[in-house]
Amino acid sequence: MEGSPKVDKKNFVGLPIPPAAGLAAAVVHFAPIPLIAYGEFAARYYTYIIMVLILALSILMVSTIKYSSLKTVGTGRRNLYLVLVVAAVGMLMFLYSRYMLLILSGIYVAHGFIWYLYNIIRPRPKRPVEQSEAQV
Repeated sequence: MEGSPKVDKKNFVGLPIPPAAGLAAAVVHFAPIPLIAYGEFAARYYTYIIMVLILALSILMVSTIKYSSLKTVGTGRRNLYLVLVVAAVGMLMFLYSRYMLLILSGIYVAHGFIWYLYNIIRPRPKRPVEQSEAQV
């Protein structure tokens, strides 16, 4: 098909809904008490921060920023290291779930935007000027 976009199985286009919901849930898991318990001024401040977070997640979900689907993780030669990293992260998540869930979901949400900025900022190699056959 001529007009259909190329399907990339390694990446999602836009932030998938589960990681966005995971970050929102990680924020609630990190601070499970009602916001008013922090005081009226702090509760108002935190409410605005959460509203901005939800707005940012909404924009990222409909954006064209690419996010890794993580389908190819572990397909290389270093599977032993991956098993050790997964075991270490699992142990840290068990011991410090409030922090680790927030960190891991925040890293996943941020990585697509960081790669997008990196691709904009990085210098691109200059293509050699092609000479037409008429000039030869």
